Amino acid sequence: MPTYTLQNTVLQGETTVIGTDNYQGGVLHDQNNRQIGTFTMVTQTFNNVTDRPTPENLNTGMLELQLFFDARGHGHHGQGQGGGGGGGGSRIQETMVLQGAPEFAQPAPPLPTVPAQPIGAREVTRAHGSVSAATPLFAAHIGKQWSLNGTTLTIV
Repeated sequence: MPTYTLQNTVLQGETTVIGTDNYQGGVLHDQNNRQIGTFTMVTQTFNNVTDRPTPENLNTGMLELQLFFDARGHGHHGQGQGGGGGGGGSRIQETMVLQGAPEFAQPAPPLPTVPAQPIGAREVTRAHGSVSAATPLFAAHIGKQWSLNGTTLTIV
């Protein structure tokens, strides 16, 4: 059961024509607190999904979390080369894509009035879902459940 720690270094948000997008990113650590890669997390919230009056009107949130593993810190003998496998014979970076549902630390911002305007970002405090895609090194995790509690990510 892999466990990772996410250290946020980026937290940004913006309005869209139907809700908000929230961007988090930062450094990925293993169970021994060694830096082993980076991550990006994007959440999208669609407002007014149903035509029910407030407060019954539903808002829908989606989350995609991608882990990018740095082979130098992860101990997987030559797998991947950080930086996405650019030119010069480098290999494709090893990654895992996790999708699911988020819970946020703050309430939703007001409905957007102008798309693509920066807003106060909301940090994801809890989330759960499943691993939806992975490069060969992590392919055995596809379909496994995951949970995020604070900064601790666990794949079971």
